[in-house]
This record gives sequence, C-alpha cells and structure tokens, in this order.
Amino acid sequence: MKSWIRKVFGFGLASFFGDLSHEMTISFIPVLVTQFVGATQAPFFLGIISSISDAFASFLRIVSGFLTDRISRKKPLIMFGYGITALFTTLTGFTRSIGGVLMCRILSFTGTGLREPPRDALIATIIEPAYYGRAFGLRNAMDTLGALIGPLIAFMCIGILSIPKIFALSFIPGILSVLAILFFTQDIPVHKKSNRISPTFWQDFLLLPRSFVIFLVILFIFDLSFFNKLLLLSRAQNILAANTSDSVKLLILLYAFFNIVRACSEFIIGILSDYINRMLLLALLGCGTFAGVGFLLIEQHASFTYCTLIFVLAGISAAAMITLKKACAADMLPPDIRGLGYGTLQASEGFASLISSALVGFLWSHYSPVIGCSYVIALSLIAMVLLLIFGLTQKYRTVLR
Repeated sequence: MKSWIRKVFGFGLASFFGDLSHEMTISFIPVLVTQFVGATQAPFFLGIISSISDAFASFLRIVSGFLTDRISRKKPLIMFGYGITALFTTLTGFTRSIGGVLMCRILSFTGTGLREPPRDALIATIIEPAYYGRAFGLRNAMDTLGALIGPLIAFMCIGILSIPKIFALSFIPGILSVLAILFFTQDIPVHKKSNRISPTFWQDFLLLPRSFVIFLVILFIFDLSFFNKLLLLSRAQNILAANTSDSVKLLILLYAFFNIVRACSEFIIGILSDYINRMLLLALLGCGTFAGVGFLLIEQHASFTYCTLIFVLAGISAAAMITLKKACAADMLPPDIRGLGYGTLQASEGFASLISSALVGFLWSHYSPVIGCSYVIALSLIAMVLLLIFGLTQKYRTVLR
C-alpha cells in the first residue's frame, strides 16, 4: 500500500462508518418533520433546523480549530466528536416533536464541529503537499461511500424495521468510526514557532495568509447559496409529486445515486487537482455546476430521470467543493496555524448556511421555487467568476518545504 494511502486510510475508514451511521437516517428527517408540521411548512422548518444546527457547529469549529493548534494529541478530540454524533443521530429517531428533532440535530452537529478541524489539520500534516488532492479526495470518497451504503441499508430496512429501530441500528457504525480513529490513525504534533509560544486567538487569526482570507470571502459568497441537502430532498419530493409511500423510496434511491456520483467524483477530482489548477476546478465544477442544479430545480413537475440528472450535478458540485477547498486551504495555510485555518474555513461555511438554508427554504415556501432558485443561481455564478479571476491572477500556494 502506498505511503499516502496508508496514512489517510484510517481517517477514511472513520469517515466511512461515521457517514454510514448518519446517512442511514437522513432520508427520514423530512418525513419526521412533515409528520410534525405538515407538508406546506416542512421546507421552512427543515431550513430552520439545518441553519441552527450548522451555526452551532460553526462556532464549535472555530473553538476546536484554536484548540487543535495547542494540543499535542488530536486523536481524543476527533474520537469524542465521532462519538457525540453517533449518539445523537440515533436519538433523533425517538423524538416526539419538532423541538426534539432540532435538539438532537444540534447535538449531533456538535460532534461534527469538534472533530473536523483537528482531523483535516492532522491529514495535512502527515501527507506530503504533492498528494493533498488525492489524499483529501480519498478520505472524502470513503466518507461518501458510507453515505451511499447508509441509505441503501435504510431502503432495505423499510417494511422490516420501524423508523426508530433503523435509527437505533445506525449506532453500530457510529461506534465503529470511533474505533477506526483509535486503532488506525497516528498523531504527529506540530510545534509552535519559538517566537509565538503563547499567542492569543486574535494573534493567530491575524497571521492567516491574505490569499486565504480572500479565498474565505469568495467561498462565503458561494455558501450563501449552497443550501442543505435536506432541502434538495424536499424539493425533489415536490417535483416528483409522488404519493407518500413511493416518495420515501424514491428519495432514498435518489440520495443513494447522489452519493455514488459524489464518491466517484471526489477521488477523480482530487487526483486531477494535483495536476491542474485547483482553484479553476473549484470554480467550474463546484460553483458552476451548482448553478446548473439551481436552474433545473425551477421545474415544477418532472420525471424520476429528470430528478436523477439534478442529483448527478449536485453530486459533482458537492464533491468538488468538499475536496478542493480543503486541498486549496492546505496549500495556503502554514502548519502551525492550520487548525485555526480549517476551523475558520468550516465555520465560515456553517455561518453562511445559517442564512442560506433558512432563506432558500423561506423563499420556496412563501414565494416560489423560481425566486429561491434564481437567488441560488445568481450567487453561484458570482462566486464562480471571482474564483476564476483569483485562480488565474494569484499565486496562492504557500511553500511549506
């Protein structure tokens, strides 16, 4: 096994089991919310739940990123994050109100916020810069592979197990993700520069490279349009105009197909980005493709094949965004403030989601899908143009060695 694969495989394994656990249940969230508040208000409440959860996780990402640069052993924090997510993902299926769903989603996202900055910083530390694209691509692909198998397991369980029992079953792979970090990853401490032995948060924050700050601003513009996948599933349900029974099955199949495309695209795009300008790939495949998703979602009623095309493009866009932004960040961030950099990157995405999911859900529910999708298309195209300009005019990579 190649050295870079061996180093990142344990993180990928944890991501595989973690997302398998989470994604076994994700297609049932719109169903639960619809049961509690009705079909008309479901998009609005899904947007609110997604936004609050993302915002809470975003705050924790900044805290976790700051702590990451100050602790020698990052594995305990990563393990704790995976464990918290597993527990409260399972408990979501046993709630009896919309408030219970909101609380469990917030606490589940707590684990996500705690584990991501130390995990990504540790990967960037143990992997050579020449392999950043494929390393992050492999980890993300294994994450998405879990997201593929999870819905398929849920699909097979429909009619055999009740929804609460499916949520309970998801706890098993959640615990396996913790064990994968424990037994199959390594800690490599990164020491602070000697002239900054005890820097404050703001001292570290002000040391973030200018190119990285510009990158954050452009991504923030895009993330203001990048709504949560729960809303994508809800919109697909409306476009299909299927009955309740068929709708659940079709949504699970669409989401599984989305994850097949995403898993394949993440690794392929990651490899390409080690040879082609990552910023240009991010602009075209990430932002540009998502603008296409927004355009297709304007349709009021369409076939399953039409919806499949939407989920193909959404999968490509998601793959490009999650893989390339982390690889670009690894290029730009100095090793001793990498944790804070990744925490800030992920927090910026979460804070934008606080606005985007709630706003898009509101526009869809209270005005029309055309208004909501036009908003998505406009911001996606603006971000695409800015990234193209930035990628063509700036030498953004930091010389690490």
